[in-house]
Amino acid sequence: MLPHLTGEHPTVVIANVSEPALDFLNTAQPADLPALIRGRQVKSERAVLWAGDPKLVILSLPTTLTPQQVGFTQTQIAVPANPTASLCADIQRDPQLIAHIKDFAGPSQTVQLIPYATTPAFYRLVGALRAEHGLRVHTPESPAEADLWVHRHIDSKAGFRSLVGAWCPPGALPDGVICQSLPEIMDAVGWLHRGGRDVFIKPDRGQSGIGMVLDAQSADPTVLRTRLADNPYLQQMPVVVEAAVPSTGESPSLEYFIPQTGDPILTYACDQVVSPEGMFYGVLVSREVDESPWYPAFAALGNTIARGLQAMGYVGHFDIDAIVDESRRPVLLEVNARRTGGTHVHEFASYWVGPDYPQQVTLLSHDSLPTGPIRAPDALFDLLDGLLFDGQSYGIVPTITATVPQGKFGCIAVAPTADDALDLQQEVLSRCAVRA
Repeated sequence: MLPHLTGEHPTVVIANVSEPALDFLNTAQPADLPALIRGRQVKSERAVLWAGDPKLVILSLPTTLTPQQVGFTQTQIAVPANPTASLCADIQRDPQLIAHIKDFAGPSQTVQLIPYATTPAFYRLVGALRAEHGLRVHTPESPAEADLWVHRHIDSKAGFRSLVGAWCPPGALPDGVICQSLPEIMDAVGWLHRGGRDVFIKPDRGQSGIGMVLDAQSADPTVLRTRLADNPYLQQMPVVVEAAVPSTGESPSLEYFIPQTGDPILTYACDQVVSPEGMFYGVLVSREVDESPWYPAFAALGNTIARGLQAMGYVGHFDIDAIVDESRRPVLLEVNARRTGGTHVHEFASYWVGPDYPQQVTLLSHDSLPTGPIRAPDALFDLLDGLLFDGQSYGIVPTITATVPQGKFGCIAVAPTADDALDLQQEVLSRCAVRA
């Protein structure tokens, strides 16, 4: 049980992973939108690992991953009859799902709702459960509705730069500016190019690297202008233009939880698994991360941001992504105002190993490992026989199975050290590669 949850009331997890990104994803080309939404919805399977056991987990899509496969014998899973990109809206209009929640609430007709992200649709669902269905609903990971704007503001690139730039000392952010038009973007790029620097051009609501442009010093301005004008994600201003930071290759992140009462909590630190194009794949959580030379400075900056957000009314999870520069200093890149790509790793390990798990195990997650020729989840589980985590020894924890028909899946490798976790992950890849 998480410290801010109560054992008195049943926990209902709402894995509304696509919901907070809808405004941004709707700027995509219409033909691309279904795949982008599904790409986020499949990650909702990771919510099975949140908040311990027991609980009811509501996902957007059916899953072949059973709670028993990850050791949660009292966890239930439900999905809406007619899923859309807004899971909270789907629940609100699904009588059978509402009945399931009321049955799960038990005689007290009281639940505590845990969303992936607090959204306007989440508040509408909470209101309907209270007013129309007679439930008492606690929302321990959500702010007062009037304070939700803080989540949205810090989750934007411009809001992050304006708030964090004011709270943190010079050098904490890459050099950069907030632009309101294409000519301003071109001027900002030219300024940074004249300083000999490559440039990132970021859509204000961008997520997971979608829509971001990396422009090298030698780029032809005419070609760049055309690329930007053709990029659907950059058509809504503002846009942030910032210098690329020469780095060690480390991409650390800190996750915090701000409770409704009490001090902010640093839940975990990790090194992110990121593609060369900036796509997020997973996290490495281990004592080696906590012992990294950049960690004390990063944690100090994180604490400053957490206190600043709490003073503005923020409640819930968020993470801070950074890059380690060539001087071994953390340079802050963005805040993600929701549960994060490693929350399932942290909460799974906290439940099975204990709060001091980074001193005992290393966890390496990846959301998109190739399955080779395997296209059926049952065949994948058979293949992993002998490698799966059983609660007693090290092993593999499945996290995303809906993508197996497309030749990839998600998992966590649990091992004594980072090298051992990499070896375990490599064993999975080797087995998949040779299976005919």
